[in-house]
Amino acid sequence: MANMSWNISLTKDGGLSVGMLKDRKQLGYVTMISNEVERLIALLAQFRAQMKPEVDRTPGVEKLSTGLQDPLFAVGDLPVLPGKALAIRHDGIGWLSFYFQDQEASKLANALLDRSVRPPSGPTQTHH
Repeated sequence: MANMSWNISLTKDGGLSVGMLKDRKQLGYVTMISNEVERLIALLAQFRAQMKPEVDRTPGVEKLSTGLQDPLFAVGDLPVLPGKALAIRHDGIGWLSFYFQDQEASKLANALLDRSVRPPSGPTQTHH
């Protein structure tokens, strides 16, 4: 089986250069600007959501301690969905949006105010 690897670097003009190597030989590369990188991240996230094994359902303390401090966020109502919408800005990924039914939004608010660290508690049903 061939040894595949990636060579990823920032360009002088602020773009991203991605090269694919096979057995240490460059097969090709592509340079992307910021909005293209954002589209690629979104597409990769969509594919990852369909892959097995799924992303761990519990982050563990090490994941909780490596997050961004005081990220920008927005909370609101959506006319087409019951409950609340929460958008959180990640410096590298962009805005991530989440929708919570009222009961789950209340659980989130209470968990944010509770100073103890616990594994995440989500809805009893999995929504896809």
